[in-house]
Amino acid sequence: MTYQASLDGVRALAVVAVVVFHVAPSRLPGGFIGVDVFFVLSGFLITSLIADGVRQGQFSLREFYLRRVLRLAPNMLVMLAAVLLMCHWLALPSFGRAAREHVLWVLGCVSNWFTYTQVGGYWGTDAASAPFLHTWSLAVEEQFYFVYPAVLMGLLGVGSRFARLLILGLVVASWLACWWATSHEPKAAFYLAHMRVWELLAGAYLALRPVVGLSRKMGHVAGALGSMMILAGYLGISDSGGFPGSVAWVPAGGTLLVLAGVSRADSWSAKLLSHPAAVVIGKMSYSIYLWHWPAIVLARHYAELHDLGTRRSASVVGMLAGVGLAWVAYRWIEAPMRMGAVHRSKKIILLGGGFVGVLILAQGLPSSASTTGQAHLNFSPLVFRGMEFSLAPEAGAFASLATRYRDVEFPFVKLAETQVWLNGGILKPHGGTNAPKVVVFGSSHALMYGGEIDDLCRERSWTAAYFCADGVSPLYPTQTCELLPTAEAVRGFDRARLGWLTRWHPEWLVVVDRWDRFGSLADFESQVRALLEAVRGKVGQVLFISQVPVLRLGEAVNLREYARWNYQRSGQMPEISADQRAARRQQQRELLRRIVQECPYARLLDPGPFFEQAGGRVRYYEGDKFFYADDDHLSQFGSSLIRPLLEQHFGALPSKKVLN
Repeated sequence: MTYQASLDGVRALAVVAVVVFHVAPSRLPGGFIGVDVFFVLSGFLITSLIADGVRQGQFSLREFYLRRVLRLAPNMLVMLAAVLLMCHWLALPSFGRAAREHVLWVLGCVSNWFTYTQVGGYWGTDAASAPFLHTWSLAVEEQFYFVYPAVLMGLLGVGSRFARLLILGLVVASWLACWWATSHEPKAAFYLAHMRVWELLAGAYLALRPVVGLSRKMGHVAGALGSMMILAGYLGISDSGGFPGSVAWVPAGGTLLVLAGVSRADSWSAKLLSHPAAVVIGKMSYSIYLWHWPAIVLARHYAELHDLGTRRSASVVGMLAGVGLAWVAYRWIEAPMRMGAVHRSKKIILLGGGFVGVLILAQGLPSSASTTGQAHLNFSPLVFRGMEFSLAPEAGAFASLATRYRDVEFPFVKLAETQVWLNGGILKPHGGTNAPKVVVFGSSHALMYGGEIDDLCRERSWTAAYFCADGVSPLYPTQTCELLPTAEAVRGFDRARLGWLTRWHPEWLVVVDRWDRFGSLADFESQVRALLEAVRGKVGQVLFISQVPVLRLGEAVNLREYARWNYQRSGQMPEISADQRAARRQQQRELLRRIVQECPYARLLDPGPFFEQAGGRVRYYEGDKFFYADDDHLSQFGSSLIRPLLEQHFGALPSKKVLN
């Protein structure tokens, strides 16, 4: 193929967005769709290469795969080895163990299946702390490369028209599967190859039916419209649900238009994307993509362990280090290994040795010095009862796999239904067939009090109902989340929970969330007041529970492991301060206090004094008991501390008339 500099510019357009998103997602919330741009471009380039070779009678599957291996494998193997060693030297043992397990899947070109089955959603806590998370997209492309070239050769042997029609049909079929799964199995829609292959095949279709005779003016229009679509996706698409689904056509369609536009070398898009700076970044895009993310993750982890700066500053440092390593790897590893056929046999032998070396590191690298053997730091077993009150059908399944919860027991009951809220939520009929006197709205922060609330209801022979799940906002209207991925699902959920309140007229509505995740105080106040108005006349009292302090360690660190690690270094249990949102939580607490003073049917329970200490420190343990399961969720020991406050509220009011 004739080299086209503007295509390197398209690569730059994609990789810069991904890097910015990983460093500062609030600045470019849709930057992750740079991967979708890569998918379309990859399908276009690979198909163009194969079709040209077949047309000239010079295409060889053997040569194709050798070039792919020499193009992708050397840099990848060096990155894997370097990150494993850095995890061993700089991170907690559990962090290194998780990375070594993931590497085996990366080597097998099935990293996307590892993230799907072991890590969870792309925007989840465990994903954000997985140094090899980004290899899921490379696995999708590798799986495509395994199958597609031979299939395309066969199709082209039948005829170009037949090949185009079949590929177009596969685009439609794959997208329909992806669209359906986005609502029903969002992790599969995001990670799995058969759900994302439509983007690669869309690029392939364009390559087989190239834009011919495009005028310069239309080249300008196509490039401008495509660029605007990609930019709109970068700025407007977010992690609020509904992706990939129909939304992924924004970056995919935009990329197709840009590729059509740059087919005219004299179009403005071709000239802009051929700028030397864009070309340099594009040539290094694979190396940048490989190195920037693990460097960011390791920098964040190291900063959390040693209390060094903010998460944002650690991300910036990691990004700069990653880009620097990417340049070194491109200059001294990727470029020399891929260029020319000279010493190819030696290169293949070297690659084989590198593969074996990474495999040995993944299997044989010893764990860091043990942090689990101190008899005087054998903490009491931790339990998180909340999952038995969750609406999520698989509640607790992923939580129990997370590093921060490896020593926490998650008793839960697997639900047979998928939309339990339509039948009254999770019902605990301690009052027999009576309507619930207590209803709980909330996220996982409501679940952590579920055991105490349930025990108090059992003692009083009160039936209770729970409309709670991880990520579900209790306020009104509810926001999209993993359980409720679409606006339609949210509306159905809100109708159901308010309908049940109207039918039951419970005495208490308990409302709990991680409040500091809300954007502005104005938005927070607006939604609190909207909820109070929506339930007015349907309940006796609304009890808000303010948020407990959040530990500065973040969600990726196992608290007990960190305590042992620190004790080994310093001989004492570490003091842990609250994170940087402490001021925001205090503002929200005061706002809730003011709102409940104005509202005759609202109250506030504040658990903060049980955990807040002088100097911003957090009381997270006592003796051998840990009050926190992770950085922001209480264990059963911790939630039991607020039982007296719950008893005070529940016991202070006899059954009363619903206020209208």
